Amino acid sequence: MGDTVTVVTYNIRLGYGSGWGPAAYLLRHLPKSLGPVIDTLRALDPDVAGLQEVQGDAQAARIAGALHMNYAYAPHPSDWWGVAVLSKYPIIGCRSRTISTGLGDRKAALACTVGTKDRAVTVVSVHKDRDIGDGGATRRAAAFAHEFDPVILLGDFNFTPSDPRYDSLRETFFDTALVDTKTAARARAAGTFGDRPGRRIDDIFVRPDEFTTIDAGIADATHDTASDHRAYYARLRWTGR
Repeated sequence: MGDTVTVVTYNIRLGYGSGWGPAAYLLRHLPKSLGPVIDTLRALDPDVAGLQEVQGDAQAARIAGALHMNYAYAPHPSDWWGVAVLSKYPIIGCRSRTISTGLGDRKAALACTVGTKDRAVTVVSVHKDRDIGDGGATRRAAAFAHEFDPVILLGDFNFTPSDPRYDSLRETFFDTALVDTKTAARARAAGTFGDRPGRRIDDIFVRPDEFTTIDAGIADATHDTASDHRAYYARLRWTGR
């Protein structure tokens, strides 16, 4: 693993695309295409990616295979979908934890350590509940991430940066979208979800003493139909501790 790393977070919506549709659990039986999702990730060429709304291990395996990446998958407690981590580097170990406990919306986070024995980082892929407003899931996700050093926390957090639930993340993590570059400014203006400008609910967080954010942004607009979320990336440089 080199001095820089490109990281992507992407809610792939089961491969259903960006068109209108019912809740995700009703989409699982409808036709899907992972090709646009794979094309989006290939265009961003990440070293590591965290995926959300993955319909089973088979989807994760297909995406990883097409990109020649290693992968790990963890189901949510409802079992039929989950989160994944993809990596160009070896995956040294993984574990998952339930972070959202709402009835019918229980979600797991997946933490995978990737790299080599000389340089490795743990990536935590999160898909937080969207119907519980107490901030508990966010605190549990942050606590899970703090068990690792160094760590990158990413995923679909299902609320925007103006939400007070972000406070538990801002205490120790840097929001990579706040870096002062043109592409990061575009990501902040366009947002990462739906067609409402500025609705940014997909994030990558790092601890400043571990990584410096070089750049951040979203996939080119030609990939907007691949999902109802936009793939968001950050280019990071190791700072060490």
